[in-house]
Amino acid sequence: LDFYLMIMKFLYTITCVLFLFSMTGAFAARPNIIVILTDDQGYGEMGRHGHPFLVTPNMDRLYDESVRLTDFSVSPTCAPTRAALLTGMQELNSGVTHTLMPRRLMNREMTTLPQVLSEAGYATAQFGKWHLGQSEGYRPDQRGFDSSLTVPDDNQRSHYDPELLRNGEPVTSKGYRTDIFFDEAMQWIEKRGNEEAPFFCYLATYNAHGPLVVPEEYAAPYQETVGDYANYYGM
Repeated sequence: LDFYLMIMKFLYTITCVLFLFSMTGAFAARPNIIVILTDDQGYGEMGRHGHPFLVTPNMDRLYDESVRLTDFSVSPTCAPTRAALLTGMQELNSGVTHTLMPRRLMNREMTTLPQVLSEAGYATAQFGKWHLGQSEGYRPDQRGFDSSLTVPDDNQRSHYDPELLRNGEPVTSKGYRTDIFFDEAMQWIEKRGNEEAPFFCYLATYNAHGPLVVPEEYAAPYQETVGDYANYYGM
């Protein structure tokens, strides 16, 4: 049990794979797809998974309304799991065996999920943590995503007003990093609503990975219950 819990804490929770079916029918041939991937969030740290005090209304709604994939095997660290999700390949095949350079560079010969979806006529976008290489040929906008917004070098310490990369080009931003990525993703999705082509949105947060920095309004509800861990639950 201890080993299982340790692994769960090191890995991701795939918060949801949400299929938003087209207006032409609930079982359209090409549904819109949203994947939200959180970092260092344990399986039990969600209301619908039985957490005793953590309040997660939006995640709970996604749980209730989304397709849940419950048979996904993860790797013991972050980047290899990301590569597995995007390629369907075990780490020794994807080329990603660690979080550190150069072992986080995803094999350029791998076919990725956004590449397959692009060939099927999908618009594709990536927002947030990439962690699979940002040098030439490895960037998300060069691995199948039409549009990409991420943090240079996937810097975990860029919580407020982060410098960002939009399709590899530096841009400035204002606000809390997680809010910025969600706002950008929602704006992109809203624009897709006026287009006939289906879309694939991949939104991977840097939270709740440390450093544990979060606006006070999110941490305050947990201060009395968990003290020093309030920032983690607020994230």
